[in-house]
Amino acid sequence: MLLLVATVARGQDMQADDFPEAPPPPVPVQRVLPPPVITQLRRDHETVAEYRINGHYYMAFVQPDNGPPFYLVDSDGDGHLDFQASPDYDAAHVPGWLQLLNN
Repeated sequence: MLLLVATVARGQDMQADDFPEAPPPPVPVQRVLPPPVITQLRRDHETVAEYRINGHYYMAFVQPDNGPPFYLVDSDGDGHLDFQASPDYDAAHVPGWLQLLNN
């Protein structure tokens, strides 16, 4: 630092050759997951899309014939799917069997 101040104080311009070459920027590490395997099933009165990665069942998208769609997601990795409403879901129409999943 003192050398830099002394050089500037003497009125000398520092050249690019006076500085060491900068190292290249680090390469970002990216975790690459395989694409999910999506299986569509037709049940009694609904269509279900099951999502798996490496065989792990982590999400389901349920589209009832009469009602808004909703998601079941393993949000904490415990192997149990938890309810998540879609943006247009009306909480007054929660199916009875869904209440059993959250207990």
